[in-house]
Amino acid sequence: GQWRRKRSVRRLMRQLSLLESFRAKRRTDDDTVEGSANPDLAGGASVGGAAPASVSEQSPHPTQLAQPRVDKRQRVGDTDTSCEDTMEEDAPMELDVSEDNHQGKPSFDAQLEAAVNLGRAHQEDEDAVGGHDDLPETLSQSLSQSHLHGDSSPEPSEPSEPPAGAAVGCESPPLVDRQHANSEGEAADSEGGAAAAARMDGGHSPTMMGEADTASTLSYDQGGSHSPVETAMVHTILIDVDILRTGGISDEEPPPPAGPVADVWDDDHLKLPCSSHAGVLLPSGGSRKRWPLICDALREPIRNHSELTDALLRYNPKMANRWRFECLNHFFDEMLTPAEHSRFFGETLPGMVRLALRLPEVCPAPIPLLRQGQPAAVTLSQLQIACLLCHSFLCTFPARGSTRARKTLPRVSFEGLYNVWDDRVDQKLQKLRCFVAYFEAIVRTPPSGSVTVVRHYLPDGPAWGTETAHFGDLSVSVDAKIEDLEQHSHVDFANKFLGGGVLGRGAVQEEIIFAICPELVVTCLLCEVMHAKETIVIKGAERYSDYTGYATDFKWVNLHRGADGASERASDSSAPGGDAQGGVDGAAAASGAAASVVVVTRDELRRALTQVVAIDALKIDRWDMQYSERGVLRELNKAFCGFASPHGNASLGIQPLPIATGNWGCGAFGGEKHLKGVLQLMACAVAGRSCVYCTFDDRALAAKLELMHRLLQEYEVCVAEVWGYLMQYCQAYVRSDIDCDVCKFIIEKCNAL
Repeated sequence: GQWRRKRSVRRLMRQLSLLESFRAKRRTDDDTVEGSANPDLAGGASVGGAAPASVSEQSPHPTQLAQPRVDKRQRVGDTDTSCEDTMEEDAPMELDVSEDNHQGKPSFDAQLEAAVNLGRAHQEDEDAVGGHDDLPETLSQSLSQSHLHGDSSPEPSEPSEPPAGAAVGCESPPLVDRQHANSEGEAADSEGGAAAAARMDGGHSPTMMGEADTASTLSYDQGGSHSPVETAMVHTILIDVDILRTGGISDEEPPPPAGPVADVWDDDHLKLPCSSHAGVLLPSGGSRKRWPLICDALREPIRNHSELTDALLRYNPKMANRWRFECLNHFFDEMLTPAEHSRFFGETLPGMVRLALRLPEVCPAPIPLLRQGQPAAVTLSQLQIACLLCHSFLCTFPARGSTRARKTLPRVSFEGLYNVWDDRVDQKLQKLRCFVAYFEAIVRTPPSGSVTVVRHYLPDGPAWGTETAHFGDLSVSVDAKIEDLEQHSHVDFANKFLGGGVLGRGAVQEEIIFAICPELVVTCLLCEVMHAKETIVIKGAERYSDYTGYATDFKWVNLHRGADGASERASDSSAPGGDAQGGVDGAAAASGAAASVVVVTRDELRRALTQVVAIDALKIDRWDMQYSERGVLRELNKAFCGFASPHGNASLGIQPLPIATGNWGCGAFGGEKHLKGVLQLMACAVAGRSCVYCTFDDRALAAKLELMHRLLQEYEVCVAEVWGYLMQYCQAYVRSDIDCDVCKFIIEKCNAL
């Protein structure tokens, strides 16, 4: 039965492909007869009904080019095999679509509709037996995203109405179409962006939410010829300006929504616990709506960890025999002082509950997931992120749902930190300490900024053998930490499942960054597993904790300066020319940290000028894998995709920040640090970024990198020449004909010039 269904699906897809080609031809012929295409539809209709500005109108950057939308079928997996290539053994079903044979037969559109309905029936049949997991990945992607939902290239649609009640409590919730000139969502030059910035600076419009359907690319031409990094195709902005402006976590019971909340329940959006579709299966049989059960459990007094765990199990009854809460109980019994224990259950947790119960108000619009192979961006307020993280802490999120979601999306709840499933107890306790410090800070002073998560895609990497770019500035530090370097783009040595073990085991570089900057954890909720040609950039996430140690020695120390809200955390630089040197003296933090002047410069969306670039390295299973040309290209293109993504802000006169990186993928993933250092320097050179390289107490590596870089600049060696040296070294290394590291090899090549 499985084999027959798969074959039927293949044949149906061939049939649909044939029909769509005929329909496209007819549409082209009709357009030719009409003489010209509708200009309003050609550019895509905006939400408000007006045609959006072209990419060239949005940004005067000379390298901003309009590129055709990449077929989603070409973005799944390491190969570019389309779904038609997987079905050559099956002949297409015969359909008569000629003009001469239409009499007495269904019309073309009727045949197409019948075929689509048949396809949907096949899809439902497949879903009933586990979806398309047994089909090739490209076929499954195409079946779910292209053929069964219309044309492979999307047609322009009529302006859509905003969802009812998109902004709860607002007289007229506007849905503003935001067009952005680059992937970071800078909109200072666009009319919509200027209006939104004006509203945030004191206007009367309480909410702005929208999507921009711009398909733009940004090419970094440093002397070579290569494919550009594809920037955000859709930027969804979910900012409630009233909450950004006032932000308080009220002591009063949250009022019921003033109108219906947009309730979307599918695999393309985050499934929220307040959805009417979310249910709970009861041990006694039957089920209940999840949100009323959560509200009933959390509104009761919670005075200690025993009552907290009881509340969590009331809306997770199936976990009663699995969740033991050993770490959570130990944390409150042993890690916290009596004063800290009293403050958490008397102030922090009630504030978290109040914020969590405001979820329908704080997040009234659907939150899209950032899917693999689909460049996109999402901007949320810091308070929205805090609300979502409160729900993660309280374990209220429903299950991911489909098989694909469970396989491709990271963990969303904190239960992995509460239970002892391995020997990493101390690491879990210290991460809990970081998160509790964050929750104390946001309850005391609700944050007033926003955070953007961007998914970048690199269709094809640079032609490294012909790149004539030269190496820029390099600073090598032996003892600096990447996250301590201000005004830099911090490289996250990421797992392809973003966040790695931050909500479970592990406390190495990525887990530590996510623990001390908890707003990064929202990417675990939104981001699907990374493809080999993708990177994820997070802009605006702030740091809340300081720490010492690494891995088993990791230990929380205190709140980061200013993170307690006692000092001024933001200097509003929303408009060009804003004062970036403001700030006031802060009081001593609750942890005993000294008062300090804290200045956080923000852009027009009130995002702090902080950036985290998440790039996942190859896991080295064979010793020669990283020295193959394929392995080298994979790492070069991955680093370039992250480093070349635009991170500046022209409206504030801000240039792209230097890259702060180090021994990427050289721990558990088995990478060789000299090789990874050379590859990252090459990526920085082609991307036009300066670099600060942290060697983490490795003085020998620091000396070699500095000497190699000085010689490369002195002899004006370009990236193409270093690529040649690298290929020579890799070939010799695989043959075991060389016994030195790649830095020394390149140094010798430079000295021979």
